[in-house]
Amino acid sequence: MEALSDIDENESYTLAQKLCKQPMKGNLLTSIIDIFIKAGDQSQFDLIATEYDKMPLSQKKMDDLPYFAAMLLKVQNTEQVKKGVDAIVKVRNTVPSAQRDEFAVLIDDNILKPIAERKKAAGLKDQSDYINSKLTEGKKGF
Repeated sequence: MEALSDIDENESYTLAQKLCKQPMKGNLLTSIIDIFIKAGDQSQFDLIATEYDKMPLSQKKMDDLPYFAAMLLKVQNTEQVKKGVDAIVKVRNTVPSAQRDEFAVLIDDNILKPIAERKKAAGLKDQSDYINSKLTEGKKGF
């Protein structure tokens, strides 16, 4: 799946849509989730959010974070937005304590606040308020 995605994103997306209807695990599941995240496929959001949340803290999870956050901008369903925000907050809070304050500022300022602002501008005040309620208070960055 990963190799196909490098060669032909459209074909890998079509195949991912077919394969996601069958039981998956391991590298295949990870590759399919990656393809859906990068494509911004909202129809697969519950699967994506669940699997993203289950991923251990790793470079892969950090690499996927901007794509996952960008997908949240497209999601209109409030419960799905909350699920996605909670997954991002969990990443923020899982970072080792020595780097947590700095990382929290980066996540809050560069990911959560912009999403909250765009949701508010789109008239989705409940979503914006929920995101703002998850921001860390009074932390200083670098």
